[in-house]
Amino acid sequence: MPKHNNSASRLHSLFSQLQGHTDQTQVLAGWVQAFAITESTPKRQAIEVARRLESVHRELGLVRSGMNQATYSPSLYEGAISSCEEAASPMLLASTWNNVRQYLTPQNLLSLEFCSEILPDEEAVISSEELAEILGLVADLREAAQSENIPTSLQALLLHHVELIQRAVAAYPITGVKALREAAQTGLGELVESKGAVAEHSNTEAVSKLSKTWKKVSDVADGALKVDKLIQVGHKAWNLIETLWNSTP
Repeated sequence: MPKHNNSASRLHSLFSQLQGHTDQTQVLAGWVQAFAITESTPKRQAIEVARRLESVHRELGLVRSGMNQATYSPSLYEGAISSCEEAASPMLLASTWNNVRQYLTPQNLLSLEFCSEILPDEEAVISSEELAEILGLVADLREAAQSENIPTSLQALLLHHVELIQRAVAAYPITGVKALREAAQTGLGELVESKGAVAEHSNTEAVSKLSKTWKKVSDVADGALKVDKLIQVGHKAWNLIETLWNSTP
């Protein structure tokens, strides 16, 4: 178990899991397995993999920034971070795994592990049970949105929020609690913009399940935070949204 939970520790865990692929494994197939992507067509798989790799690059950038701020010599970590960026390049998706493996040397992984020890412990680990509970609520929300007699535009909004949460849970192993927080903040903003349309159907099962699902997401995200306490989403924000729905003429 890593001592700290931060961008570097999550990336070290991800890259360490990739050692089981053979050199002739297609890179796309390797990442599909690593990210547990369920899309059935290569085109959709490539889109999802590219999205996750973008998150990997974002986290590598945070590691670089954090190490710079910690005033460690770049020669101690820059080579490892740059190699990991090469390993996670979407340009390699059509090639074989030996093109990725060359960058994931034991030395580079060790450097990344040292970064995880140096950088702050940013958040608690969210349990698989809590993530499964969120996905269960999302499944209930999807079913209600598709089965209830609600306008097509509202159904589309609810299903978009289903997608927002599913993507956030999928991104959690890479980006941590940020994935859930950013999804919740996006969802909150969209619901403020659409308050009139949602308020008209606030008594429906689908809207009730939407609120319940987002409250769970925000509670789990806020509970995992160890830093940036001022940027919590929390129950209060979602209670405010419900108040807006109920007060909309």
